[in-house]
Amino acid sequence: MENGQKEIVLKTSRLYFLGNYLIAALVIVFLVLLYTNFNMKFTLFPKTEGDLLSTLILLGIFGIAAAMIEQPEWERYRLRMVLTLNEVIKQEGIINKERVILPYATVADVRVEKNVLGRIFNYGTLSVGSFKADSDMVLKGVRYPERIHAMIQNRVNLVREGQLEMFGKKDKAEKE
Repeated sequence: MENGQKEIVLKTSRLYFLGNYLIAALVIVFLVLLYTNFNMKFTLFPKTEGDLLSTLILLGIFGIAAAMIEQPEWERYRLRMVLTLNEVIKQEGIINKERVILPYATVADVRVEKNVLGRIFNYGTLSVGSFKADSDMVLKGVRYPERIHAMIQNRVNLVREGQLEMFGKKDKAEKE
């Protein structure tokens, strides 16, 4: 929107999922400790029950680590918010896509929430409220949320000033 941009696409930051990555790292360390200290074997064609059991345990733990790493990427792919010159658009879903469009004229409030880690790494939750029922938009883990808040609030103010000028000119024409 600034410097000639037509739209800004917002996604959840990977920093928001720092807990997932920490848990995945701990699970991988646990997996390495299991493999080395308990002499567990990973084979594609186990010959004994012990080999089968150790292979299943290692695969299960590896699956947990993989899920903790992949979940943030799927979330980033599934949910995004787009800021255009006239509206805020929330797009959600991979197969079943849902798209909610909120014109700046209907924006009631814009909120930013940050926790301690959000203050350190500069990310937070951006909420765009509307006058319409059930059309509030929330995007968690947005980088530089104050900057986005200021951009949205600026556009809302410009739209409202334009509407006031339009109605003000109409009233002056009626008086003459």
